[in-house]
Amino acid sequence: RLALTFVFANKEHRRFVVAQKISPELVTKELALCDKCHTYDSRNFHCWNYRRWLAQLGGVDSKAELEYSLKRINEGFPQERRIKHSLL
Repeated sequence: RLALTFVFANKEHRRFVVAQKISPELVTKELALCDKCHTYDSRNFHCWNYRRWLAQLGGVDSKAELEYSLKRINEGFPQERRIKHSLL
């Protein structure tokens, strides 16, 4: 099982592994993992970037991703990161 943390080295390794094994089930699991990480720290920009990459790779509906981003922003996302790292 891959680590829950999203730091640069882990994120790049995760991208490599996921790109090799991409499937709708894996995308769903990875998005759930990102959601869990954002529960702990909504400012984790490595996780935001990974989620954006994953959504593009997996063909996730942009409207659903926009709703997710707005939900996280409205939960108290710090101002300096709102525009830079959200999916807006």
